[in-house]
Amino acid sequence: MAIWQYTFYIIEGRSLRDLSPNEIFVEDNLFNEEPYWIYSHKKRNLFFEIESILRKNVSWSDSIDLYGKEDSNCLEVFFDHENYITSASIRIDFIHSYESVLKQFIEFCISKDLIMIDEDLNVVLLNYEYIDNIIKRSNQRKVYYNLGS
Repeated sequence: MAIWQYTFYIIEGRSLRDLSPNEIFVEDNLFNEEPYWIYSHKKRNLFFEIESILRKNVSWSDSIDLYGKEDSNCLEVFFDHENYITSASIRIDFIHSYESVLKQFIEFCISKDLIMIDEDLNVVLLNYEYIDNIIKRSNQRKVYYNLGS
């Protein structure tokens, strides 16, 4: 992740509601999204239509689908040898315009019953203004813009 990116974890909504409706899985102070994806039993093709938002690119790993550019707005979908999703996250590049990408991604999440979780491990309301506010108030955005001062 670049200093100019904010990361949101993506999990399947039904998995969150069924497995841990009151709290999310944390292991060694890190978010563990794999149980949600294992439970959901969704394959990587769930995200194929993202290519209309972020162009698919070559990843450094054969088990990751990369949409967009690693150093800009991008979605990474990790999958196992049977193509079942094990992890997904979107990184938003806050030094360039991201409104269109984020709005389209939010609509995609709503249509697929996907949940976004912020870097503070809070479930995020799927609303552009709400998410934009999270990004604008983030520590890394403050640090990035203070570097030039």
